[in-house]
Formats: sequence, C-alpha cells, structure tokens
Amino acid sequence: MDFGAEKQMLAKALLNVREKLSNDAEKKLNAIEKAIDDIQKPPSEALTNCVKSLEQKVTNCTDELLKLESDVAAARMKHKDLLLQLDASQRCCEDEETKLNSLITANDALEQKVSEKQKMVSVEVAKNEEIVDFNSSNLGLRIRKVSSASKFHNQFQFTNIDKRDPEKIFSITIKLNDDGSYSVTDCQPYIHDLRRLIARLSETDDWHSFFVILRRRFVATVSQS
Repeated sequence: MDFGAEKQMLAKALLNVREKLSNDAEKKLNAIEKAIDDIQKPPSEALTNCVKSLEQKVTNCTDELLKLESDVAAARMKHKDLLLQLDASQRCCEDEETKLNSLITANDALEQKVSEKQKMVSVEVAKNEEIVDFNSSNLGLRIRKVSSASKFHNQFQFTNIDKRDPEKIFSITIKLNDDGSYSVTDCQPYIHDLRRLIARLSETDDWHSFFVILRRRFVATVSQS
C-alpha cells in the first residue's frame, strides 16, 4: 500500500473526528444555553397561580394549626380546672359526710338521753301521782293530761289556796322538751321566779320540792292581791 495514500486517509479520518466532536460539543453547549435561558425566563401565569395557591394553602394550614394548638391549650386548662373543682367537691362531700355522721351520732345520743329522761319522768310522775292521790283532799292538786305531740305535757291544778274562794284553780302547764328539759306553756297566775324554778326542776327532777315551792308562790299571790 502507498504510504502517501495511507497518510492522506488518516488525515481525512482525523478531520471527520474533529468535525463530529465539534458538532457534538456545539449541540451540548446549545442545550446548556437553552436550559439557562429557560431558567432565566419568568414563570408562566399558570405556574405563578399554582405557587400562589400553594402558598395560600400553607398559610391556611398554619393558621388552622395555630388555632388547634390554642384550642388544645384551652381544653387542657379547662380540664385542669375541672379536676380541681372535682377534687374540691370530693373534699366538701367528705366534710359534709363527716358532719352528717357527727350529727347522727349526736342525735342518737340525744334521743337516748331523752328516752332515759322520759323514763325517769314517768317514774317520778307516778310517784307524785301516788302522793297526790293520797293527799289530794289536803293539797287540792289535780293532774290533767294536755293533748299534745309531746309524751309528757300535763297541767297541774291547785285548789284550797284562796281562803275566800277555795275552789279557785291555780294552774301550771309543763311539757318535756326534746333535749330532756322542761318548759312552761302556761301558768295562772304568773310566778315571778318561774324560770328559775323550772330550770331547777330540769336539773333535779325533784317534783315534790317543786310542788311545795310552787304552792307557796301561789299562796303569796293571793296575799299580795
């Protein structure tokens, strides 16, 4: 083969390669320039609207999230307040239950005391009724039961006190209270130290002494008239 011809073919081949490489590089360079131009171009109206819509949605979501966080904080505070109120109510109920139990205990003790007092009164009245029955002609004392819800509510009537009118009735009406003490619902005529006498009777249950002193007080009212 001719060396000159071979050299010429080789040169031609190198030229073709150079042209091809130049064309490829130019295409790539043009593509890069076009991409840069596309990037530098302002976005289309549709893209701009889409971005704005997304930004608005993000803003709305942020606002809703803040509102939810606020609502959650308020709900937690309300829950805490409710727990405090519940705790206070429970303590109050416990205190009221303790007071109620104390009242029940006190009431039971009072009922027991009244029951014992009523038994003592019944015994004492029975004794005094025997004395009255035995000396009724001299004492001029009669006992009349008064219609009342109280188990003990009697009127004690005295006669033979006023010599000018022996049948004239001097009376006192006494009842037993729930606390075991006595009280006067009526006294004719009124005795000036009646409160002291009835208080003494409540302390001692000494009916005999009470009748003696009361009769003396009634006699004194006749002397003063």
